[in-house]
Amino acid sequence: MIGIINLFVGSNPIMISNIAYSSPYKLNEESAKKGIDISSWQEGIDFSLIKDNYEFVIIRGGFTGTGNGINHYKDSSFESFYAKTRELNIPTGAYYYSCANTYEKGVEEAKYLYENILLGRKFEYPIYLDVEEGKYQTSNREGVTAAIKGFCDYLKERGYYAGVYANSNYFNNYINTGDLDGYEKWLAVWRNTKPEFKYGDYGIWQNSSSGSIGGYRVDTDYAYKDYPTFIKENGLNGYEIKEEAPEETNESELEVIIEEDTGQEELSDGEVEKTLDELFNEVMEGLWGNDIERKINLENAGYDYDIVQNKVNDELLNKKEQYYTIKRGDTLFGIASMFYGDGYKYNLISERNNIKNPNLIYPGDTIIIP
Repeated sequence: MIGIINLFVGSNPIMISNIAYSSPYKLNEESAKKGIDISSWQEGIDFSLIKDNYEFVIIRGGFTGTGNGINHYKDSSFESFYAKTRELNIPTGAYYYSCANTYEKGVEEAKYLYENILLGRKFEYPIYLDVEEGKYQTSNREGVTAAIKGFCDYLKERGYYAGVYANSNYFNNYINTGDLDGYEKWLAVWRNTKPEFKYGDYGIWQNSSSGSIGGYRVDTDYAYKDYPTFIKENGLNGYEIKEEAPEETNESELEVIIEEDTGQEELSDGEVEKTLDELFNEVMEGLWGNDIERKINLENAGYDYDIVQNKVNDELLNKKEQYYTIKRGDTLFGIASMFYGDGYKYNLISERNNIKNPNLIYPGDTIIIP
């Protein structure tokens, strides 16, 4: 992100599920991938040199103008840069330079990025919200944290693996990072040794702003997770899960069946697994995640997502008002996604509970789910 004074950059994909970064996807310091992030400030850079020296690139897709903090723009070099990554088979992610300081503005930035940059394209690395704008993002920690959630929630609903990008100063002082436990961090600390991070793990470390490629100054990064494999295997960021041709089986092989009339999952050897009622209760407790993460988790565990989700929908339709105790890291958007399967119905919850600011909810409070 060269061209912005005192720039530190960092990003975070949201955590799609508890399998997202299990051991098959983690990389140690020896196997970490080397990459760079670029924007129109590097217009004219030689992508063959990038291909020879680095393993991924993250391109600025767009930005919000700092004049009024509202107008959205597409990076003038994105199209040519992205085309070069496809031509040379360079794994790619994207980022958006943010001015957002409310949940709604985070959604607006994600919507612009989705409609003008992401739609119809494939990305092997996450989509990041770049949070470092001093004019709009240093006086409202709650609002900036809500903006990050709004950005990620919007893209997550559309099958993209998204997160936040910030330097250690912002993570410590201008973001309620402790409320982002379910979000991956891309941490910017310009130094020679990998930094510690008191909030836990991070997926990418931006270690320098002084890399050089053919005379162009670039930011350099290390990725500690195998994002391309995870994203492709889970059908994210424009990819679809490849369905393998069914193999011939014999009677001795186990076949998982969910019986709609009994609500039981049975194996062919007679072992009974979780019933639909048990799965419903676990879904309502948040154990299987929301939206796309719920689908991924259930199918990876051998369950039929449609049958389980139909059970959830039917149960909720037949019930009247319910109660839910807010947990740390919750958002109204996420709660609405859990109960209704549609995060944009959060206004039903806020209106029923007289919540004037949907961005401000507090762990421990019990709310009514209409």
